[in-house]
Amino acid sequence: MTSVNGREGFRADFRTLFVEEWSPYLGAVAIICVVMVLMASGFFWGVFGGLRLWGDWFNELIGLNALMGNRTHLDNPLIHRISLMDITLVLGALVAALVSRQFRLNRPPPIEYLWGAIGGILMGVGATLAGGCTVGGFFTPLVFSSAAGWGTTYVLSFGFLLLWYGLVHYNESSQRFTVL
Repeated sequence: MTSVNGREGFRADFRTLFVEEWSPYLGAVAIICVVMVLMASGFFWGVFGGLRLWGDWFNELIGLNALMGNRTHLDNPLIHRISLMDITLVLGALVAALVSRQFRLNRPPPIEYLWGAIGGILMGVGATLAGGCTVGGFFTPLVFSSAAGWGTTYVLSFGFLLLWYGLVHYNESSQRFTVL
């Protein structure tokens, strides 16, 4: 009798932890804890450095590094700290989706490919101009009360409002923007 109750209790706990959605506030607290542990260890949280390293490796593979003037001796992505954080971030998201049984491959509408390409290009240009992504250019400087973090806050807010305006006024049935 106790094994059945114990099994049901485990299922309830599993469902609470891994299947049901968490509060966004709990997610924010978890991110703050990770950033604080990294800071206490003398490190910072970053994403763009690992992605850039992957891009440099790809450019080296196809022979563009010498042409672009990039360095040809690159760190190993499997021992580079920020690259490892990127890998574990992707693997952690995959495991979370698999465990919660919410992983599925969906084919988006064709317009979403265009939106994804435009968004990816703008994010890449923005990260290059800022010298880092929203993590390195926003969260980390904001924790240290740097003016760069507050400036990034205003720019990100402007970009969000512009995106929100565009998405709210996008008519899916006609696949075009409608302006008030």
